[in-house]
Amino acid sequence: MPLENQPSKPPDDPVTLVREYRRLAVLAGRARGRGDPRADRLEAGVLELRGRLTSAGWRRSLLRSLWDAVRSFPVHVHALRWHVALAALCFFGAAVFGWIATTRDPTAATWLLPDAVHDGVLARLADGQHWLEQVDLAGAPALSGSMLVHNVEAAMQALALGVFGGIGAVVAMIENGVFLGSVAGLVHSRGLDRVLWAFIAPHGVLEFPAVWLAGGAGLALGQAVLVPGPGGRGAALRKAASHAGPVGVALVPLLVLAALLEGFFSPIPKPDIVSFGLAFILAVGLVGYLATGWRRPVQG
Repeated sequence: MPLENQPSKPPDDPVTLVREYRRLAVLAGRARGRGDPRADRLEAGVLELRGRLTSAGWRRSLLRSLWDAVRSFPVHVHALRWHVALAALCFFGAAVFGWIATTRDPTAATWLLPDAVHDGVLARLADGQHWLEQVDLAGAPALSGSMLVHNVEAAMQALALGVFGGIGAVVAMIENGVFLGSVAGLVHSRGLDRVLWAFIAPHGVLEFPAVWLAGGAGLALGQAVLVPGPGGRGAALRKAASHAGPVGVALVPLLVLAALLEGFFSPIPKPDIVSFGLAFILAVGLVGYLATGWRRPVQG
């Protein structure tokens, strides 16, 4: 029996176990279809791996892998710190542009914002200080889910499209920045800034940094394409992806928490001190968490 067809005993890490399980399942199916007597042995290996995949030991290994990903996230962010800073700068520059344009001429929002968003903001502003009380709290789960899908899609696009010389990441930062600045400008023209920022603050302190991190990861990929360095474009892309990939994966739980806050917490009428207090706690926690990457930066 060739060595590659032998049921092997891979280490108890989730990725290797799943890969080996699929490999043996394919080999066992082919052997059974040909009437190969080795099919029984291969199927026994498949059953053994299935048992290991459902064992408590594998679950502990999965949890350990997830914990390692959580611990390594700040390290990868540290490696991409200058790219993230550039992404945030693009975002803020676009936000300032949107704010100035709409405060000087509110009609500018008609071409800076999608029609549905523009009309929705105006409808809310018509309710003055009570605009949040018009939110349908019964639809909070649907709102949270739609926000999660939108935010994950935007973040992944900023990351993935950055490979085109970083252009996709820059466009994503500008688009999101103009969106925020234009809405803020419209609200400012009605004197309701406090209401808007009390609504945005709790989930925004997580959502906006997630957008910047995704943009920074995309810019790192773009730099590897445009300025690969002496090692060549392939090596540069592998190095950039070794940081951008884990950052992209770790952004998902951050965006999940932001979506839950946006759907279930932010729309509830409450004292502003509660909103800003929670935003402050979350911001301090996120900064403290990411700062651990400065104490143990990656090499190279």
